[in-house]
Amino acid sequence: MVKSLFRFFGAKWFFDIFNNNVLVYVILSFSYRITFKLLERGFIEAFVSDGVSRKLKIASRNYSNMQSGFLYHYILYIITGIIMMIFFIYDIFGDMYIFPFLILFLETLDDAHI
Repeated sequence: MVKSLFRFFGAKWFFDIFNNNVLVYVILSFSYRITFKLLERGFIEAFVSDGVSRKLKIASRNYSNMQSGFLYHYILYIITGIIMMIFFIYDIFGDMYIFPFLILFLETLDDAHI
């Protein structure tokens, strides 16, 4: 009895061929097409690696076009940066820290002109 059950379950019965050819191959080929070809080569390379380098190239070209060599352009950029920093500090800390910072900044401007 045990020998006949062992022979019955030990026989091939082509379950492994069905399993490999139908189930495993279909799942692996589907996951290869979706994960590797579509996501990795399509989405990640197009938007992440190539997209970041393309955006950096455009941004560096725009920043290099901003360099004119005129001093008043650079002063305008510095003043714009200071104003953005003031609004950033105002946005983070609230009302109580912006006014002492502005008073200190204005006092340093008055001292520089005297």
